Amino acid sequence: MYNIARQLCKIHNPYKSCSDLNIFQFYGYLLILTDMITTVYKGVTNMAKVTFRDDRCKGCGLCIEVCPKKIIRENPEKLNAKGYFPAEVVEMDKCIGCAFCAMICPDCVIAVEK
Repeated sequence: MYNIARQLCKIHNPYKSCSDLNIFQFYGYLLILTDMITTVYKGVTNMAKVTFRDDRCKGCGLCIEVCPKKIIRENPEKLNAKGYFPAEVVEMDKCIGCAFCAMICPDCVIAVEK
């Protein structure tokens, strides 16, 4: 993180030595970096698409727990052939495409497309 802050310092102050940043300068550049990341995520939030293979989902709930946006739930109205309530994404427009749900799924029923 310190090296990233130094690089941001060089971009903002090309004629200043950025080798010795104090804690306040470091914190300031971290705030700039956080703002940049937030701006990028705001632009790509609507690009992800999550699909579930309902026939293979056993409703374990791991994807529900790991989702940072809490937009996955079990569908209580839909019962698959195995007798489970499969998971579904409730608000696709809020999905950030992190794919945590797909990584944790033990049955590989989740696909995340960006």
